[in-house]
Amino acid sequence: MRKILSYIFVSTLLFSCKENDDKVFPVEPFIEFKSLIFKKGLPSQPDSLNLEFYYRDGDADFGLPSSFVAPYNLRNYFFKSSGSKYTGSLSAVNASELIRYKDKRLKVLDTLPKFTAPFDCNNWELYRSNGRVTDTVYFQTNPNSYNLFVDIYTKDSNNWAPFDFSSVSSFPNCSQGIHARVPNLENFSPQSGVPFKIVKISSKEGVITYRVVSYSLSFLFAGKKIKLKARIQDRALHKSNEIESSEIQL
Repeated sequence: MRKILSYIFVSTLLFSCKENDDKVFPVEPFIEFKSLIFKKGLPSQPDSLNLEFYYRDGDADFGLPSSFVAPYNLRNYFFKSSGSKYTGSLSAVNASELIRYKDKRLKVLDTLPKFTAPFDCNNWELYRSNGRVTDTVYFQTNPNSYNLFVDIYTKDSNNWAPFDFSSVSSFPNCSQGIHARVPNLENFSPQSGVPFKIVKISSKEGVITYRVVSYSLSFLFAGKKIKLKARIQDRALHKSNEIESSEIQL
């Protein structure tokens, strides 16, 4: 009898998933806020901020590859000779081929950003050769490197303002905030250290919990009210709506 009930349950589940796979949704992703929970870490463990949201994507192309290939590369560098973009690994090209801080210092390219905060973190990167810093190159962040965009807002009096992570970091130990790369959902499997819990309803929809883990959450936001705003983007670069979380007191 137990085997029969198990068979019926599995068959029903598979049929339900197949039904959901057949649903027609727009190709633009859609998300819906479900919960925001802060967990204070123990003395030897970090704090965590858990954002849970529902997602759906009509053409089921949400989730990025593990490698940083264009157009999902992390940063855009630029060849000095032509000004064209270089989207590959920085270690695979000679620094002298790229636009460098030396070009600004020698007034070859006067329009480059200053090497002062926040530009030092937003536009300049150390170049290493054989583990040794040998140069400083210019870059522009590629926003398509992420597919989950999350901003923390803090409340000051009655006004909400986005928290600027560059204000609490300094070159070369720069913080780029808490945007993230949700992996390809077609072959997703939970692994230790991955900050996502994903429950798939079908190939097109499911529930994601994004776990922001840091020892500094309590320090940065102690005594403050915070909330999150988030949106997602699929591999075709279609953008979703933006959600706003409930507010919580730290």
